[in-house]
Amino acid sequence: MTPFSHLDLPEPESLPDVREGQVCAPCGGDLNSLAIAVHRLDGSESRVYLRAVD
Repeated sequence: MTPFSHLDLPEPESLPDVREGQVCAPCGGDLNSLAIAVHRLDGSESRVYLRAVD
């Protein structure tokens, strides 16, 4: 199972024109990294994906 499939969403890596970046790596506390991906759905909406590794 892929991480976003349980939400009925495609994986951001499989979508065209996705912008990705690291929010922090390493992060403070127990979180090792936090990444963001943004996919534009249309002219007024985008979907934001957050992926954290602990």
